[in-house]
Amino acid sequence: MPFGITCRIQDNVIISTNTYKSIEKVNPILMSCDLGIAWYDNISVGFRTAGKSSGKIAAYLRFGLPIIAKKYRSTIEAIEDTRCGICVDKITDIQEAIRNIELNYDKYSKNAIDEYNKRYDFNVYKEPLIKFFTSLNDRRK
Repeated sequence: MPFGITCRIQDNVIISTNTYKSIEKVNPILMSCDLGIAWYDNISVGFRTAGKSSGKIAAYLRFGLPIIAKKYRSTIEAIEDTRCGICVDKITDIQEAIRNIELNYDKYSKNAIDEYNKRYDFNVYKEPLIKFFTSLNDRRK
């Protein structure tokens, strides 16, 4: 069951502190979105280096959502270098980033899906992992 605070800023902008016990509960929400915001404060090295290991970024990519993130080397590598979105220095830069994404929305969205399919979809790694662990098991016999 979700809990938290939901703030409707405009008809099409909702910010929520809800948390969910299952990612499946979040999927319908993500499918209704046009873009994702991955904002990490500079409170620790973990937040500055989240980039490609961020579950939030992977979830946005899965649904073809262009992403706006705070600019760190790791988010640049995960988002801008793959042309899946835009990284900005300040929250006040988000409006301009949205405008830029709107101008090329289809391209950003396609790049997001392609990047998910290439790097984040577990099915890409499933067979090689099965083969690897099977070979380890065979060597032990």
